[in-house]
Amino acid sequence: PIADAMKLFTKEPLRPSTSSTSMFIMAPILALSLALTMWAPLPMPYPLINMNLGVLFMLAMSSLAVYSILWSGWASNSKYALIGALRAVAQTISYEVTLAIILLSVLL
Repeated sequence: PIADAMKLFTKEPLRPSTSSTSMFIMAPILALSLALTMWAPLPMPYPLINMNLGVLFMLAMSSLAVYSILWSGWASNSKYALIGALRAVAQTISYEVTLAIILLSVLL
């Protein structure tokens, strides 16, 4: 998996000519950094971070991933990509509310 990620980041960048360059590059970087940050509070033999509220931290990080989805649709400057991103954001938020209720009921 690490070799695949390295290959993906070293490939020739392809982006639409009308896209916003900075947002088009920052959206995948934000998604990757949030996904890697969610692994930090997981209980392991040698944990990266010792957190009391690790589940709450993971819920907060997963809810921030909505911004990377929205930015990726916005950055292409296409109305169809933006509509698709808005639909994906609505679906992600509805799943996260259900997941948060289930996880917080277990914690309380």
